[in-house]
Amino acid sequence: MAAMQGRVRRLLTLRPPPQSGTLPSRALSSSPLESGGGGEGDGGSGSGVAVKQVTRGNLAESLEELRVRVREAAFVGIDLEMSGVTSAPWRDTFELDRADVHYLKLRDSAQRFAALQLGVCPFRWDPAKSAFVAHPCVPLLSI
Repeated sequence: MAAMQGRVRRLLTLRPPPQSGTLPSRALSSSPLESGGGGEGDGGSGSGVAVKQVTRGNLAESLEELRVRVREAAFVGIDLEMSGVTSAPWRDTFELDRADVHYLKLRDSAQRFAALQLGVCPFRWDPAKSAFVAHPCVPLLSI
């Protein structure tokens, strides 16, 4: 867990926010109106975060909006939900695995399981709020 936090900390400091040498400890989510609508639900987490749902009906508009948000972003979070994690217990990844072994284990899982959901979340720095603003987007993979 500490290694993961260190990696995230390094990612956050790659592009520091304007006029600030430190990172805030919070991120704000855009409202459904600010994100272009479609913010039904809260992503199932109960956090109240407006998540843009991408469907066939709003695909072109949503992809263009996502392109703009990614270009403006200080950083982008990406999440891919798969139909499984590892195909065998010996394929679990460990911190002590060499990089090539770790890659091969993850590659095997990526080849064996189907992608069920993709999440993309650009974050931009808002100096007025002194916080990052999140613009979560979940395109449906069955479009």
